[in-house]
Amino acid sequence: PLARFVADVRTVDPEVTGTPLQNYEASAQIRTSYERAALFALAVVALVLLVDFLGNQYKMLVLFPSLAVVGIVAMTMQTRRADPDPLYITTAYVCLASAIAAVVDFKNLRDAFLAMLPAVAGGILMFGLLALLGTDLNPANLIVLPLVLGIGVDDGVHVVHDFRMQPEGKYRTSSSTINAVMLTSLTSMIGFGSMMVAAHRGLYSVGLVLVVGVGSCLFVALVMLPALLTLFGGAPAEQRSRATDDGDESEGEADDAQRLSKRQQRRMRNAA
Repeated sequence: PLARFVADVRTVDPEVTGTPLQNYEASAQIRTSYERAALFALAVVALVLLVDFLGNQYKMLVLFPSLAVVGIVAMTMQTRRADPDPLYITTAYVCLASAIAAVVDFKNLRDAFLAMLPAVAGGILMFGLLALLGTDLNPANLIVLPLVLGIGVDDGVHVVHDFRMQPEGKYRTSSSTINAVMLTSLTSMIGFGSMMVAAHRGLYSVGLVLVVGVGSCLFVALVMLPALLTLFGGAPAEQRSRATDDGDESEGEADDAQRLSKRQQRRMRNAA
């Protein structure tokens, strides 16, 4: 409604000022700033996860050549009097480092991006639930979005590290990881969810957005992510078929031994 009001007023006087226009422009700047901050945060989180998950022999190969290439491109743009956007430079660096990591160490790159799944998929689920609940984002509840992002990434890191510590085979989330993830998420949901009892609608929306966001990340971390890790952590098809064949052979040998024992018992009875 405020956007329609400002557009109608500016059709009369494009240079009009006043409190409604100041609120509208301030809200637009806050929204743009949060969008850029979210993209920067995702880029930095991706780099931190790459440093954490990549093998020690590949970290230098992935990070420093990418930084050198992006730095040379940025310096070249500055010499040509072009002002490079830091967001584009950061995004290009993350994409180039990810491309190199996909070639030299794809498995650890996959684990790094799987650790971000609760934050990304949980955020999408959060926005869908907020749309169903009829709750819009505003300058008050935007404050909790970085917290939702941080808790989502934290849950993903715990689950993926638990997956990497277990031997090859069907993955089962350990009870300690489930308790830790649920404890950290539920305490945040209960603490900020207490704002939902406030009469102030801004505080109410802050509590609602965080409860829905953290709950969505918790669901993805304990349901969706372990299911994907089970697919990735299973034994190869050849090993599964070989294990099945060995099991069939062992069952056949057990049946043969049982038949022989029955025959021997019959012979002993006949002799008696």
